[in-house]
Amino acid sequence: MTNLISVLVYLPTIIFITILYLNMQRLSGKRIFYGVYIPFEFRKTDELINCERSYKKSIIISGILFSVMQIIFSILCGNSYDGLSVFFITLPLLASVLVDFIVYYRTYKRILEFKNSHITEIKSLLDKSKIQTQDIEFLSEKNRIIKKYTYIYMIPLCISIIIAIYAAFNYRLVDGPIPVHYGFSGEADRFVENTPFNYYSNIALISLVNIIIPASTLFSLRARIKINHNDTVESIKKCLFYFEGLAASMLILEISIAVMLSAIVLAPIWGSIPPGIMIACVVFLFVSMFPMLYFSTKLKRGSISSSYTPDDEEKYWIIGSIYNNPDDPSVFVQKRFGIGWTVNIGNIYGKLSVAAVIILIVVSIIFSIAVS
Repeated sequence: MTNLISVLVYLPTIIFITILYLNMQRLSGKRIFYGVYIPFEFRKTDELINCERSYKKSIIISGILFSVMQIIFSILCGNSYDGLSVFFITLPLLASVLVDFIVYYRTYKRILEFKNSHITEIKSLLDKSKIQTQDIEFLSEKNRIIKKYTYIYMIPLCISIIIAIYAAFNYRLVDGPIPVHYGFSGEADRFVENTPFNYYSNIALISLVNIIIPASTLFSLRARIKINHNDTVESIKKCLFYFEGLAASMLILEISIAVMLSAIVLAPIWGSIPPGIMIACVVFLFVSMFPMLYFSTKLKRGSISSSYTPDDEEKYWIIGSIYNNPDDPSVFVQKRFGIGWTVNIGNIYGKLSVAAVIILIVVSIIFSIAVS
Protein backbone atom coordinates (compact mmCIF):
# COMPACT_ATOMS: atom_id res chain seq x y z
CA MET A 1 0.00 0.00 0.00
CA THR A 2 2.91 2.34 0.74
CA ASN A 3 4.18 2.34 -2.83
CA LEU A 4 0.67 3.17 -4.09
CA ILE A 5 0.39 6.13 -1.69
CA SER A 6 3.83 7.30 -2.76
CA VAL A 7 3.01 7.16 -6.47
CA LEU A 8 -0.46 8.71 -6.12
CA VAL A 9 0.43 11.41 -3.57
CA TYR A 10 4.15 12.16 -3.32
CA LEU A 11 5.06 11.86 -7.01
CA PRO A 12 2.34 14.29 -8.22
CA THR A 13 3.40 16.65 -5.40
CA ILE A 14 7.01 16.67 -6.66
CA ILE A 15 5.77 17.34 -10.20
CA PHE A 16 3.48 20.13 -8.94
CA ILE A 17 6.32 21.76 -6.97
CA THR A 18 8.58 21.58 -10.03
CA ILE A 19 5.96 23.23 -12.27
CA LEU A 20 5.29 25.85 -9.59
CA TYR A 21 8.97 26.78 -9.25
CA LEU A 22 9.36 26.91 -13.03
CA ASN A 23 6.55 29.46 -13.24
CA MET A 24 7.23 31.27 -9.96
CA GLN A 25 8.52 34.40 -11.68
CA ARG A 26 5.30 34.63 -13.72
CA LEU A 27 3.39 34.71 -10.43
CA SER A 28 5.60 37.41 -8.93
CA GLY A 29 5.26 41.18 -9.17
CA LYS A 30 6.30 42.71 -12.49
CA ARG A 31 8.99 44.83 -10.89
CA ILE A 32 10.49 41.90 -8.98
CA PHE A 33 12.92 39.54 -10.70
CA TYR A 34 13.63 36.36 -8.71
CA GLY A 35 13.29 38.17 -5.39
CA VAL A 36 15.17 41.32 -6.42
CA TYR A 37 13.50 44.71 -7.02
CA ILE A 38 15.00 45.67 -10.35
CA PRO A 39 13.80 47.93 -13.21
CA PHE A 40 12.02 46.14 -16.03
CA GLU A 41 14.43 47.69 -18.57
CA PHE A 42 17.23 45.44 -17.32
CA ARG A 43 15.35 42.14 -17.77
CA LYS A 44 16.67 41.65 -21.32
CA THR A 45 20.36 41.89 -20.45
CA ASP A 46 22.36 38.77 -21.35
CA GLU A 47 23.44 38.20 -17.75
CA LEU A 48 19.89 38.11 -16.38
CA ILE A 49 18.64 36.00 -19.29
CA ASN A 50 21.39 33.46 -18.55
CA CYS A 51 20.47 33.52 -14.85
CA GLU A 52 16.87 32.64 -15.69
CA ARG A 53 17.88 29.88 -18.12
CA SER A 54 20.23 28.36 -15.56
CA TYR A 55 17.50 28.51 -12.91
CA LYS A 56 14.91 26.77 -15.08
CA LYS A 57 17.38 24.13 -16.26
CA SER A 58 18.32 23.29 -12.64
CA ILE A 59 14.65 23.09 -11.56
CA ILE A 60 13.79 20.72 -14.44
CA ILE A 61 16.78 18.46 -13.66
CA SER A 62 15.80 18.47 -9.97
CA GLY A 63 12.19 17.56 -10.80
CA ILE A 64 13.20 14.66 -13.07
CA LEU A 65 15.83 13.36 -10.64
CA PHE A 66 13.58 13.31 -7.57
CA SER A 67 10.59 11.96 -9.53
CA VAL A 68 12.71 8.99 -10.63
CA MET A 69 13.97 8.57 -7.04
CA GLN A 70 10.38 8.59 -5.78
CA ILE A 71 9.38 5.80 -8.17
CA ILE A 72 12.47 3.71 -7.36
CA PHE A 73 12.06 4.06 -3.59
CA SER A 74 8.34 3.24 -3.90
CA ILE A 75 9.14 -0.01 -5.71
CA LEU A 76 11.96 -0.97 -3.32
CA CYS A 77 9.90 -0.29 -0.18
CA GLY A 78 6.92 -2.22 -1.50
CA ASN A 79 4.05 -2.42 0.98
CA SER A 80 6.27 -1.93 4.01
CA TYR A 81 5.27 0.84 6.41
CA ASP A 82 8.04 0.72 9.02
CA GLY A 83 10.03 3.78 10.06
CA LEU A 84 12.87 3.24 7.58
CA SER A 85 10.47 2.78 4.66
CA VAL A 86 8.55 5.94 5.56
CA PHE A 87 11.85 7.83 5.65
CA PHE A 88 12.86 6.70 2.15
CA ILE A 89 9.36 7.26 0.77
CA THR A 90 9.26 10.88 1.97
CA LEU A 91 12.95 11.65 1.29
CA PRO A 92 12.62 12.56 -2.44
CA LEU A 93 9.79 15.02 -1.74
CA LEU A 94 11.63 16.74 1.12
CA ALA A 95 14.87 16.82 -0.86
CA SER A 96 13.04 18.28 -3.87
CA VAL A 97 11.70 21.19 -1.79
CA LEU A 98 15.15 21.86 -0.30
CA VAL A 99 17.04 21.69 -3.60
CA ASP A 100 14.52 23.90 -5.41
CA PHE A 101 14.89 26.55 -2.72
CA ILE A 102 18.68 26.34 -2.96
CA VAL A 103 18.43 26.85 -6.74
CA TYR A 104 16.24 29.91 -6.15
CA TYR A 105 18.64 31.31 -3.54
CA ARG A 106 21.64 30.94 -5.86
CA THR A 107 19.72 32.74 -8.61
CA TYR A 108 18.66 35.47 -6.19
CA LYS A 109 22.28 36.03 -5.14
CA ARG A 110 23.47 36.27 -8.77
CA ILE A 111 20.78 38.83 -9.64
CA LEU A 112 21.44 40.82 -6.46
CA GLU A 113 25.16 40.93 -7.38
CA PHE A 114 24.18 42.15 -10.87
CA LYS A 115 22.04 44.90 -9.33
CA ASN A 116 24.84 46.02 -7.01
CA SER A 117 27.34 46.10 -9.88
CA HIS A 118 24.99 48.31 -11.93
CA ILE A 119 23.63 50.32 -9.02
CA THR A 120 24.51 53.69 -10.57
CA GLU A 121 22.28 53.18 -13.62
CA ILE A 122 19.63 51.26 -11.70
CA LYS A 123 19.31 53.74 -8.81
CA SER A 124 18.18 56.60 -11.05
CA LEU A 125 15.41 54.45 -12.54
CA LEU A 126 14.36 53.19 -9.11
CA ASP A 127 14.19 56.73 -7.72
CA LYS A 128 11.92 57.76 -10.60
CA SER A 129 9.58 54.84 -9.87
CA LYS A 130 9.12 55.79 -6.20
CA ILE A 131 5.66 57.24 -6.69
CA GLN A 132 3.29 56.59 -3.81
CA THR A 133 -0.41 56.35 -4.65
CA GLN A 134 -2.99 56.34 -1.88
CA ASP A 135 -6.68 56.63 -2.64
CA ILE A 136 -8.99 57.21 0.35
CA GLU A 137 -12.03 55.89 -1.53
CA PHE A 138 -10.15 52.71 -2.44
CA LEU A 139 -8.99 52.15 1.17
CA SER A 140 -12.52 52.78 2.42
CA GLU A 141 -14.01 50.25 -0.01
CA LYS A 142 -11.29 47.72 0.79
CA ASN A 143 -11.94 48.08 4.53
CA ARG A 144 -15.69 47.66 3.88
CA ILE A 145 -15.03 44.34 2.12
CA ILE A 146 -12.72 43.21 4.94
CA LYS A 147 -15.34 44.13 7.55
CA LYS A 148 -18.05 42.25 5.65
CA TYR A 149 -15.98 39.09 5.35
CA THR A 150 -14.84 39.35 8.97
CA TYR A 151 -18.46 38.81 10.02
CA ILE A 152 -18.94 36.04 7.44
CA TYR A 153 -15.72 34.25 8.50
CA MET A 154 -16.96 34.25 12.09
CA ILE A 155 -19.97 32.08 11.18
CA PRO A 156 -18.08 28.81 10.45
CA LEU A 157 -15.65 29.61 13.29
CA CYS A 158 -18.47 30.02 15.84
CA ILE A 159 -20.20 26.86 14.61
CA SER A 160 -16.98 24.85 14.89
CA ILE A 161 -16.40 26.19 18.44
CA ILE A 162 -19.95 25.23 19.45
CA ILE A 163 -19.35 21.74 18.06
CA ALA A 164 -16.07 21.51 19.99
CA ILE A 165 -17.87 22.54 23.22
CA TYR A 166 -20.61 19.96 22.53
CA ALA A 167 -17.96 17.26 22.02
CA ALA A 168 -16.13 18.31 25.20
CA PHE A 169 -19.30 17.84 27.28
CA ASN A 170 -20.09 14.43 25.75
CA TYR A 171 -16.96 12.42 26.42
CA ARG A 172 -19.19 9.81 28.08
CA LEU A 173 -20.58 8.94 24.64
CA VAL A 174 -17.18 7.85 23.34
CA ASP A 175 -16.97 4.09 23.09
CA GLY A 176 -13.68 2.42 22.24
CA PRO A 177 -10.30 3.86 21.17
CA ILE A 178 -10.04 7.44 19.91
CA PRO A 179 -9.26 7.89 16.18
CA VAL A 180 -6.44 10.37 15.46
CA HIS A 181 -5.83 9.84 11.75
CA TYR A 182 -8.13 9.33 8.78
CA GLY A 183 -7.77 8.17 5.21
CA PHE A 184 -9.04 10.06 2.17
CA SER A 185 -12.45 8.36 2.44
CA GLY A 186 -12.83 9.35 6.09
CA GLU A 187 -12.12 5.90 7.51
CA ALA A 188 -10.01 6.03 10.68
CA ASP A 189 -6.68 4.20 10.27
CA ARG A 190 -4.91 5.13 13.51
CA PHE A 191 -6.20 5.04 17.08
CA VAL A 192 -5.02 5.88 20.58
CA GLU A 193 -6.16 4.79 24.00
CA ASN A 194 -9.47 6.21 25.21
CA THR A 195 -8.36 8.56 28.00
CA PRO A 196 -9.59 12.05 28.97
CA PHE A 197 -6.14 13.52 28.14
CA ASN A 198 -6.12 12.07 24.62
CA TYR A 199 -9.69 13.15 23.99
CA TYR A 200 -9.54 16.72 25.29
CA SER A 201 -6.04 17.37 23.91
CA ASN A 202 -7.30 16.44 20.45
CA ILE A 203 -10.26 18.84 20.77
CA ALA A 204 -8.04 21.67 22.05
CA LEU A 205 -5.52 21.24 19.23
CA ILE A 206 -8.23 21.22 16.53
CA SER A 207 -9.94 24.26 18.09
CA LEU A 208 -6.62 26.14 18.03
CA VAL A 209 -6.21 25.41 14.32
CA ASN A 210 -9.82 26.53 13.72
CA ILE A 211 -9.03 29.89 15.32
CA ILE A 212 -5.63 30.47 13.67
CA ILE A 213 -6.90 29.93 10.10
CA PRO A 214 -9.53 32.74 9.93
CA ALA A 215 -7.25 35.03 11.97
CA SER A 216 -4.34 34.59 9.53
CA THR A 217 -6.75 34.97 6.60
CA LEU A 218 -7.98 38.34 7.85
CA PHE A 219 -4.41 39.52 8.48
CA SER A 220 -3.42 38.56 4.93
CA LEU A 221 -6.41 40.45 3.48
CA ARG A 222 -5.09 43.57 5.17
CA ALA A 223 -1.85 43.36 3.18
CA ARG A 224 -1.11 46.33 0.92
CA ILE A 225 -2.36 46.36 -2.67
CA LYS A 226 -0.38 48.26 -5.29
CA ILE A 227 -2.27 50.66 -7.56
CA ASN A 228 -1.17 51.70 -11.03
CA HIS A 229 -0.40 55.41 -10.64
CA ASN A 230 -0.77 55.96 -14.42
CA ASP A 231 -4.38 54.72 -14.48
CA THR A 232 -5.71 55.03 -10.95
CA VAL A 233 -9.45 54.72 -11.64
CA GLU A 234 -9.25 51.56 -13.77
CA SER A 235 -6.60 50.05 -11.49
CA ILE A 236 -8.78 50.56 -8.39
CA LYS A 237 -11.78 49.01 -10.14
CA LYS A 238 -9.81 45.89 -11.07
CA CYS A 239 -8.11 45.62 -7.68
CA LEU A 240 -11.43 45.71 -5.80
CA PHE A 241 -12.87 43.03 -8.09
CA TYR A 242 -9.85 40.76 -7.58
CA PHE A 243 -9.79 41.51 -3.86
CA GLU A 244 -13.42 40.49 -3.31
CA GLY A 245 -12.86 37.37 -5.40
CA LEU A 246 -9.88 36.49 -3.21
CA ALA A 247 -11.89 37.01 -0.01
CA ALA A 248 -14.71 34.80 -1.35
CA SER A 249 -12.37 31.96 -2.39
CA MET A 250 -10.71 32.14 1.05
CA LEU A 251 -14.18 31.71 2.58
CA ILE A 252 -14.63 28.43 0.67
CA LEU A 253 -11.26 27.29 1.99
CA GLU A 254 -12.15 28.21 5.56
CA ILE A 255 -15.55 26.48 5.43
CA SER A 256 -13.98 23.31 4.02
CA ILE A 257 -11.38 23.19 6.79
CA ALA A 258 -13.93 24.05 9.50
CA VAL A 259 -16.30 21.27 8.37
CA MET A 260 -13.44 18.75 8.11
CA LEU A 261 -12.06 19.57 11.57
CA SER A 262 -15.55 19.60 13.13
CA ALA A 263 -16.20 16.14 11.68
CA ILE A 264 -12.91 14.94 13.17
CA VAL A 265 -13.93 16.35 16.58
CA LEU A 266 -17.27 14.48 16.41
CA ALA A 267 -15.80 11.26 15.00
CA PRO A 268 -15.07 9.67 18.44
CA ILE A 269 -18.74 10.21 19.38
CA TRP A 270 -20.13 9.11 16.01
CA GLY A 271 -17.75 6.16 15.78
CA SER A 272 -16.54 7.30 12.35
CA ILE A 273 -16.83 10.18 9.87
CA PRO A 274 -19.88 9.74 7.59
CA PRO A 275 -18.85 8.68 4.06
CA GLY A 276 -18.38 11.55 1.65
CA ILE A 277 -17.70 14.33 4.17
CA MET A 278 -13.92 14.00 4.07
CA ILE A 279 -13.84 13.61 0.29
CA ALA A 280 -16.16 16.62 -0.22
CA CYS A 281 -14.06 18.79 2.11
CA VAL A 282 -10.80 17.84 0.39
CA VAL A 283 -12.32 18.46 -3.05
CA PHE A 284 -13.67 21.90 -2.07
CA LEU A 285 -10.38 22.71 -0.36
CA PHE A 286 -8.39 22.05 -3.53
CA VAL A 287 -11.00 23.69 -5.76
CA SER A 288 -10.75 26.91 -3.72
CA MET A 289 -6.99 26.99 -4.38
CA PHE A 290 -7.46 27.79 -8.08
CA PRO A 291 -9.46 31.03 -7.67
CA MET A 292 -7.20 31.99 -4.74
CA LEU A 293 -4.17 31.52 -6.99
CA TYR A 294 -5.78 33.49 -9.80
CA PHE A 295 -7.00 36.46 -7.73
CA SER A 296 -3.86 36.73 -5.56
CA THR A 297 -1.65 36.62 -8.68
CA LYS A 298 -3.71 39.34 -10.36
CA LEU A 299 -3.48 41.53 -7.27
CA LYS A 300 0.22 40.94 -6.89
CA ARG A 301 1.53 41.35 -10.41
CA GLY A 302 0.06 44.81 -10.93
CA SER A 303 1.98 46.72 -13.58
CA ILE A 304 5.36 48.29 -14.16
CA SER A 305 3.77 51.57 -13.03
CA SER A 306 2.52 50.18 -9.70
CA SER A 307 2.79 52.53 -6.73
CA TYR A 308 5.84 52.44 -4.48
CA THR A 309 5.48 50.93 -0.99
CA PRO A 310 7.97 50.32 1.87
CA ASP A 311 8.32 46.61 1.03
CA ASP A 312 9.94 47.61 -2.29
CA GLU A 313 13.12 48.49 -0.41
CA GLU A 314 15.82 45.82 -0.76
CA LYS A 315 17.26 46.41 2.72
CA TYR A 316 14.15 45.05 4.43
CA TRP A 317 14.33 41.65 2.74
CA ILE A 318 16.40 38.68 3.89
CA ILE A 319 17.32 36.30 1.02
CA GLY A 320 14.48 37.89 -0.92
CA SER A 321 11.90 35.93 1.07
CA ILE A 322 11.78 37.16 4.68
CA TYR A 323 10.45 40.67 5.35
CA ASN A 324 11.81 42.55 8.36
CA ASN A 325 10.69 46.19 8.67
CA PRO A 326 9.97 47.46 12.22
CA ASP A 327 8.64 50.76 10.80
CA ASP A 328 6.01 49.08 8.61
CA PRO A 329 2.65 48.55 10.44
CA SER A 330 1.65 45.79 7.99
CA VAL A 331 1.62 42.33 9.57
CA PHE A 332 1.52 40.53 6.22
CA VAL A 333 2.97 41.67 2.89
CA GLN A 334 2.86 40.01 -0.50
CA LYS A 335 5.76 37.69 -1.20
CA ARG A 336 8.44 38.96 -3.52
CA PHE A 337 8.93 35.63 -5.23
CA GLY A 338 5.94 33.41 -5.91
CA ILE A 339 2.40 33.47 -4.58
CA GLY A 340 0.85 34.28 -1.23
CA TRP A 341 1.98 36.42 1.66
CA THR A 342 4.81 36.51 4.16
CA VAL A 343 4.93 37.81 7.73
CA ASN A 344 6.65 41.05 8.65
CA ILE A 345 8.90 39.71 11.42
CA GLY A 346 9.85 43.28 12.35
CA ASN A 347 6.26 43.95 13.47
CA ILE A 348 5.18 42.87 16.98
CA TYR A 349 2.03 41.22 15.60
CA GLY A 350 4.15 39.52 12.96
CA LYS A 351 6.35 38.09 15.71
CA LEU A 352 3.24 36.87 17.54
CA SER A 353 1.96 35.24 14.33
CA VAL A 354 5.22 33.35 13.88
CA ALA A 355 5.22 32.39 17.58
CA ALA A 356 1.64 31.06 17.27
CA VAL A 357 2.61 28.82 14.34
CA ILE A 358 5.71 27.54 16.19
CA ILE A 359 3.66 26.84 19.31
CA LEU A 360 1.08 24.96 17.22
CA ILE A 361 3.79 22.81 15.63
CA VAL A 362 5.46 22.10 19.00
CA VAL A 363 2.12 21.25 20.64
CA SER A 364 1.25 18.95 17.72
CA ILE A 365 4.57 17.11 18.06
CA ILE A 366 4.18 16.78 21.83
CA PHE A 367 0.62 15.54 21.39
CA SER A 368 1.71 12.97 18.79
CA ILE A 369 4.46 11.70 21.09
CA ALA A 370 2.16 11.64 24.12
CA VAL A 371 -0.58 9.62 22.44
CA SER A 372 1.72 7.21 20.57
